[in-house]
Amino acid sequence: MSGVAIPFVKDRIGNTIYIDQYEDLGYPTPIFCGGRGCGTRVTHVVGHKRRNTGKLIPAIFRLYQNFDHSDSCSFKTSGNYEIEAKIGTSNVEDAIADGETLFRVHILNHDEAFQLKQKEEVFADQLPEDTTKRVFYNKGKMPCYVKACSDLAKLYIYGKENPKERDSLEIKVNKSTVKWKDFFFGIGQYRYFQHCLTKDKYVNAAIDLQITRKVFSGVVDDFEYFECKPKNVKGTKYYPIIRISKKLKLPIIDFDKQFLVYGKFRLRNAEEPKVSSEYNAVEFVTTLVNLKQMGEVPTV
Repeated sequence: MSGVAIPFVKDRIGNTIYIDQYEDLGYPTPIFCGGRGCGTRVTHVVGHKRRNTGKLIPAIFRLYQNFDHSDSCSFKTSGNYEIEAKIGTSNVEDAIADGETLFRVHILNHDEAFQLKQKEEVFADQLPEDTTKRVFYNKGKMPCYVKACSDLAKLYIYGKENPKERDSLEIKVNKSTVKWKDFFFGIGQYRYFQHCLTKDKYVNAAIDLQITRKVFSGVVDDFEYFECKPKNVKGTKYYPIIRISKKLKLPIIDFDKQFLVYGKFRLRNAEEPKVSSEYNAVEFVTTLVNLKQMGEVPTV
């Protein structure tokens, strides 16, 4: 049961669907291999970060479990390969209990989601790469990887409850590693976060916030926004602003709860219309493209 990555599939009535079209068509199912004389059942794998390297892996179609290509299929290969690879846990609480101090973030921000979409479009126009089934053997242990902001919130709360441990806690995003205090920002650190954004145009961070209102499309521009509770420092208000992807379907949000939002933040510049109604507001913004970027902060 092996083959190259499948660039296009057929739906139940025979329509051809390429990998970069599947999301826009509403993830139809079932789907079948589009290779010559095949039609075996396949499934869709969403784009993600590779756990051991952080490399962005675009979405693919692959064989359904226990299914195989027909012998005539152009996407069939043969042979298995054995690879040694390090393994890692995604259980943040267990990693903390085991004394781990380095945590890898595997949550896509909006910039990475855009890069994945571009890779999918390129893949749909090119011959597929060899993705023959491989057998992985344990070569050691990788630091804990965090798959969702709800898990990231557990690390945030642990640092808040154990201030003496904060300096030893590190968060790795792609190739950069930062201390706990330079990654998590509560309302008391909003002004400091603004200072960080004046030094670096973009900062990957997790912001503790409370949403105060939703701004609908057409008020600021053609996006919807969440305006969040600001920090008032000597008359200047520092606001987290969350821009909502047009494709994201949001659940009902409880505005009384605290949330941790992970993303690639930047300062909104003077030429951009403000989301808040405050004339002298300082706004830092990220785009929410996936619900994994947002998690409820447990009550301390």
